[in-house]
Amino acid sequence: MPDFPEDIRNTLMSLRDRIDNTLDRFRRDGDEKPSAIRPIYRGPDLDIEETADTIILKAELPGMKAEDLRVQVTADGVTISGEKMIEREEVQGDLLRQERRYGSFFRSIDLPAEVIPDNANASFRDGVLELRLPKTTEGKARRVKVNVKAA
Repeated sequence: MPDFPEDIRNTLMSLRDRIDNTLDRFRRDGDEKPSAIRPIYRGPDLDIEETADTIILKAELPGMKAEDLRVQVTADGVTISGEKMIEREEVQGDLLRQERRYGSFFRSIDLPAEVIPDNANASFRDGVLELRLPKTTEGKARRVKVNVKAA
């Protein structure tokens, strides 16, 4: 991708991710020709858990190295990007089928509550990126007592 300012680059990458996700919904498994190699890796599958004080985000990134990942946390969102490199090897014969995806990826998620970006904690183990994002006081859920009035 050309060298755009970061905000424009992030917007374009987010748009590309949304288009890829939409197209993936219409493509059935096995419809691609055996020799087709898709140049874009869609991005990691995510689990998001919300506790009273923290948002925990887990992203599957098998085969990735921590140094190939970029994680950006804002008060209301997380962006995970990077590049999954293809392993080059000699192939005998005239048919190559690759189902694993390689290339750059970008995944941006809106968080369900406001967090403190400076206190975010990230770990990467066995191909799983885990982010622990502490909520701000405003982002924490509050229990509200409901008073019932007799009719």
